[in-house]
Amino acid sequence: MRRARREAGLTQDQLASRVGRKKNWLSDIERGRRGIDVHTLQRIAGLTGHSIEFFTNPAFSEKRRDELLRPVTREDWRLIYADQPDRAAAHASLDEAFRRAQQMLADAGAGAGPGDRGDGGAGDGGTGGGASDAAAGDAGDASG
Repeated sequence: MRRARREAGLTQDQLASRVGRKKNWLSDIERGRRGIDVHTLQRIAGLTGHSIEFFTNPAFSEKRRDELLRPVTREDWRLIYADQPDRAAAHASLDEAFRRAQQMLADAGAGAGPGDRGDGGAGDGGTGGGASDAAAGDAGDASG
């Protein structure tokens, strides 16, 4: 709930008042201390620009989202490319280089705007996008 509200650019006061409630009520909802009826949830979904599934589907929970977005590890690549160890090693190396570059950009641009730090681009979360696939083929050829 908090994530949806923040993404919509709303304060607790603003969202609560738009559904005819008090800020404390919304705070309790966001902290999991109080339940919410489906009609109010539908109104909040509409006000925040999300579907009701965003709030009810476990795949959207913050914990689950963090699990899904965790960086891919060297072992993950070994499992994905069990029959292609060179490709697994190339992907793992590219991911490590990408993470180091992200960290350097974050360190260098701590006070910069979002467009200056490279966040939000393809490949966030260390998943190794399409460029990694092409580079992995080249890296695999170079190693053997």
